[in-house]
Amino acid sequence: MEEGTRNSSGRCSWSVRDGRQAPINTIEIRRENIGHILQRTGAWCAALALVLAGCTTEQRSPGQGSSTFTALCADIDNSYECAQAIERYQLRESANAGGVARRGGALHVQLQDGRSVTVADTSPDEESAAKYSFREYLSEIGYFLLHRQLYEGEEYVMLHHRTGQMFAVPNVPVISPDGARVVTTFPGLSGGYSPNAVQIWLLAPDGLVEEYAIHPRDWEPTGATWVDGSTIRLETRTHAPGGDEIRLQSMELKLRDGKWIIPSVP
Repeated sequence: MEEGTRNSSGRCSWSVRDGRQAPINTIEIRRENIGHILQRTGAWCAALALVLAGCTTEQRSPGQGSSTFTALCADIDNSYECAQAIERYQLRESANAGGVARRGGALHVQLQDGRSVTVADTSPDEESAAKYSFREYLSEIGYFLLHRQLYEGEEYVMLHHRTGQMFAVPNVPVISPDGARVVTTFPGLSGGYSPNAVQIWLLAPDGLVEEYAIHPRDWEPTGATWVDGSTIRLETRTHAPGGDEIRLQSMELKLRDGKWIIPSVP
């Protein structure tokens, strides 16, 4: 879904909200120029100019999926059923499918060179059981994102559109503005089956490489937003010894001289 935002200078930005963060291009349109736009390009462009001139501020929370995905799962408590609802929606829209099709208990993913990779569910009676659901095609970095429901817990799989290699990540990845990295967070102190972690993954030519990871013991990450290609804003929370939430806080993770550094910890 596309959405406009107005910044403090009165300019409007146009961003893409489809389950990932994308670079924002700034466009400035003066109201007095709309009549000229109408004469030059027709009513459609004038209408678009009016929308951009009056847009409002809103930003998607990374890792929570698009508003469409949220709406699809509003009345669903089961993570696998939610993932399947998203898959059905995506596969109904050919533009969203990205060369993915379901046949029974398997997903068939068409790679860049025309080859097909089959990702099949495994036996539900085994502890190694896994069920896969298609979430989306991340076209700007060349990965298919799949949800993997495990015997206990869940995770995501990024499938490279050229090699077919699969890389497991604990949560929905948030893409950097320059498309060079993704960040994932998982609040493991509150429960769940994945470690409490912030992980930064470098998008190498042939796959995903973990560039940085931190596993804090006294706070947990609840989300991440790229400020720019070398700065990540983390949302965190800490808990009292009894488990009650006591503090929410933001902090920044910065890339300095080739190393990721947290200037101050909550």
